[in-house]
Amino acid sequence: VSGKMCTEYTVKNTEENTQIVYWITTEKYDFFVQLVKLWNRKDKQSIYFNQIKDMPKGSMPMLSVETTLDAKAQVSKLEVIKIEKKTIEANNVAVPSDFKKFEQ
Repeated sequence: VSGKMCTEYTVKNTEENTQIVYWITTEKYDFFVQLVKLWNRKDKQSIYFNQIKDMPKGSMPMLSVETTLDAKAQVSKLEVIKIEKKTIEANNVAVPSDFKKFEQ
């Protein structure tokens, strides 16, 4: 996917009639798992991803598709369509001085 070698992971939840298939690369994306936990998002794509045990270091999904268990209806899809290696200046990723933590 997007030129990266990936491993397919499928997470199912029968109570929610949901399955999500992730195609995950294990290159140099050490930030991703930490970022998903930090965001603490409540969407199924994030919640189910956090349930995958023993995720290798550097893992990041290049594609994930959420469907009903019978796979007849696609609910959501996230896909990396472009990867660009470049240096980002520190001031572009600094936490703003007026930042306020939001929790639900």
